[in-house]
Amino acid sequence: MSETETVQETKPAGEAETLEARIQSQFNEEKWTRLSAKDVSISRFKILEQILDEVKKQGKHDLLRSESLNHLGEYESSIAAHYFIGMMALEKNIPDEIVHLKTLLDQFQEASKWAVVDYLSEKMLAVTKTRTILRARANALEKLGKHKEAIPVLEQLAVLDRKNPDIALKYADAIINEDLEKGLQFYKQAAEAFARNLQFEKLKTTWNRLIELLPDDFNFYKKIERILTGHRQREMIAELYVLLANYFIKKEDHDKVMLLSKKILEYNPNFARFKNELIRTYREKYKSHSLLEDFIKYSGLTDTRKSLQSSILNFETNIVFDKGNYVFHRSWGVGKITELNTAEMVIDFKDKKAHKMDIQMALKSLKPLREEHFWVMQFEKPEEMTKLFKEDITAFFKILLQSFGGRLSLADIKTELTDKYVPLSQWSKWWSKIRPELLKDALIGNSAQKKDVIELHDTPITTSESAIEQFQAAQGFEDRVQAFIDVLKAPEENLEAIEFIAPHFRETLKSLDPNTRLKSLWLLEMATEALADDEPLFSKEQQADIIQAFKTRTPADLAELYEEVKQTELKRHALKFAKRHHNEWRRIFLEMLFETPVKLHKSIISDLTAANATEEISEFINRLKKDVKTNAEVFLWTVKSVIAGQLELPAGQTQEALLGLFRMMKSIPKIEPKGSKLRNSVRDIFFGSGKDDLLNVISREAKDSVRRFSALLKDVPFFNDGEKIQIVSQLRELNPAAFAEQEDDHDQTEIQESLAARLEKSGGTVASLDAIEAMRAKLDNLINVEIPKNSEEIGVAQEKGDLRENSEYKAALENQTILQATVTQLEADLKALQQITAEDIDTNAVSIGTRVKLRDGASGDIFVYSILDQWDADVDKGIISYKSPLGKVLMGARKGSTQTFNAQKLEIIGIEKAIDAAGRVV
Repeated sequence: MSETETVQETKPAGEAETLEARIQSQFNEEKWTRLSAKDVSISRFKILEQILDEVKKQGKHDLLRSESLNHLGEYESSIAAHYFIGMMALEKNIPDEIVHLKTLLDQFQEASKWAVVDYLSEKMLAVTKTRTILRARANALEKLGKHKEAIPVLEQLAVLDRKNPDIALKYADAIINEDLEKGLQFYKQAAEAFARNLQFEKLKTTWNRLIELLPDDFNFYKKIERILTGHRQREMIAELYVLLANYFIKKEDHDKVMLLSKKILEYNPNFARFKNELIRTYREKYKSHSLLEDFIKYSGLTDTRKSLQSSILNFETNIVFDKGNYVFHRSWGVGKITELNTAEMVIDFKDKKAHKMDIQMALKSLKPLREEHFWVMQFEKPEEMTKLFKEDITAFFKILLQSFGGRLSLADIKTELTDKYVPLSQWSKWWSKIRPELLKDALIGNSAQKKDVIELHDTPITTSESAIEQFQAAQGFEDRVQAFIDVLKAPEENLEAIEFIAPHFRETLKSLDPNTRLKSLWLLEMATEALADDEPLFSKEQQADIIQAFKTRTPADLAELYEEVKQTELKRHALKFAKRHHNEWRRIFLEMLFETPVKLHKSIISDLTAANATEEISEFINRLKKDVKTNAEVFLWTVKSVIAGQLELPAGQTQEALLGLFRMMKSIPKIEPKGSKLRNSVRDIFFGSGKDDLLNVISREAKDSVRRFSALLKDVPFFNDGEKIQIVSQLRELNPAAFAEQEDDHDQTEIQESLAARLEKSGGTVASLDAIEAMRAKLDNLINVEIPKNSEEIGVAQEKGDLRENSEYKAALENQTILQATVTQLEADLKALQQITAEDIDTNAVSIGTRVKLRDGASGDIFVYSILDQWDADVDKGIISYKSPLGKVLMGARKGSTQTFNAQKLEIIGIEKAIDAAGRVV
């Protein structure tokens, strides 16, 4: 027992140490005695745990963390400080601080304090399971001789730490006698990892164990072959297949020895022993063939001057030609060999019985077919095939695909089936129905390389194998990004795919393009999180460099990058990344709120609200109000969020938002001429599950506006009369008095806005008589002056001959196109134009046709602007469009009010008509 502990025990009642004093006591003892890992036992951690329990009770986590960090500044090897910070981080899942526990484990492992390592790692594993902790515990249990207790830890580690095949191998060795199936699973996992890591000696050891236990699993051996082929390890593949072939030579399994001999010779053509083995197994397999020795001689198998692979191909092609076997001729179809000798072949074709062919001619012009080939089965058993087609289309297709090397294009399938099984006129409808049914079978799938190709696999393709194929088939960086994100949706099923794909994005971390580097880091961070891995799939140095560059980029630049990110999962991670690493993340989030679709808007608003970012939220609402039509989907989401109580607006703005909703509804058909997304969203607000919430919000925030809402409903084209009556009835119940008034007492701006709404609805515009006359004069000049003049220019140019090299002629023709297009456009504009008159103008507020006098709040300067439409707009004359940025700010404002434009405060001191009785600009 230490001195400090003795003092604590002998203190009189009432003088017990405070929590702060107990913490400092631990720190001081470490500092004064220079305590290290070799001096510490489990009992000290029990004292530290008592302190942690008291910290939790008193809620003094921040105090403990602060004191611990200060102590580490003085004594960086502090066991207590590392433990306190690490355990608190573990409970709160703070990855950057959990590293303190790893530091502790490293210290105690280096000091060979295995009991402490076991104790600490067990406590940590109760909260989280990472490779580092599992590895430490497995190591400790092994060192303590607790081999049985180590087995379940090894299993967890083998599942999680696929990069370390030694763990999988150790676990497989430990359980193989009790659980053969699971042991084989982990032997295979180890073998795959050894192959990927090019650890040949360990791979051979594991390979030999698999041969002893599971010699016939050729699909797995082919998988290892594929991995090594990717690393161009031809000699290693041959060496492994020799080990497998030796096993089957002892078993005298000629078929497998033949198969393996060909594999060995494919990778090592000079292996004479297996060339001899191949010829030996050929003679054994085909010993009853009448022309065996002739075909061996014809093929060149015994001729060292000829290519071995072509000799094998020749032999295996020709040996199939035997009495009773089937062949195909491009003109006569399927036939059966009835006689065969060194001089000739006799074949029975459907319409050409006992047809004789010279043997050499037959070998060149006929294609051998196996008895189970689709064509042969149609030839011999047409009724059975028709029945199979009707009763079991999947089995039928397996025969079809197997007959053509396991893959067929859609065009080839159509060729094989139309007329015989499916009428050509019904093909498309039939295939649309059958294809999904076929793809339900685990052995049938689409080709990753070509979408119009259907493939048949020898064994069910795993999720990881399919994902790897999809990734390999992806074209370009963005397609690979999407393929990786798809993989990360099911990380446990796609561990192999993640291991395969991650190195690609580690390479793109080195790209010269900063956006590519950033996206690559995001993906690797996502993969690390998906695997719950404490060892990242990227280097900390690369991450630090990318983060530093990220911090220097402007919010506008990053918002543009984020807009390019189309994958919701990647964008969600990118937002978290910005929040962690960029000082102006709120501005980035603000810009993201104007993007569509709105899948992440709820979390964005939630983060901004939690950060008390009222300035950014207010700016979002203000900008949104000024351009509702451009941001219709975002606006509707905002209204829905307000109604659902997920977004709280400043005082008075909820009523404005609701008024904006009723105003914009009549414009939706123009905003969204095709599709129904927006109108469905609106219908959901009024008739969906939240309709009562809408009425509650109106009752609470906009009760005085119910009559205005009712008036605006009249122009909504996608509500029928019954629906409009229902809504008006509900509004009337909220405020009956408003409907009892003889006249609607709403703002005069609504009158003018109805004019703007009429223009919006009709797609028309307004102009003064001056502007209309100018447009007509321009049209008259084009028709009566410019076009005739252009026709003359074309005629003169034609007289100069050789129009192909005549630049004047080409220029005149181009001008003719421009003139004709201009006339067409002008005529359309005039047709849609409405002349504004003095009667259309109301000066109670700024509206189309008014002249506004403004005073600058800072300088006192006076400005005068006439508010008209695009055809009259002339800034030099003080005429602006009501759709211009300043026009939008001023529209609807009253005399005496102050409006803000580009940080400039503008007081409206006068409003008058800008159009006289004749319709001309005053």
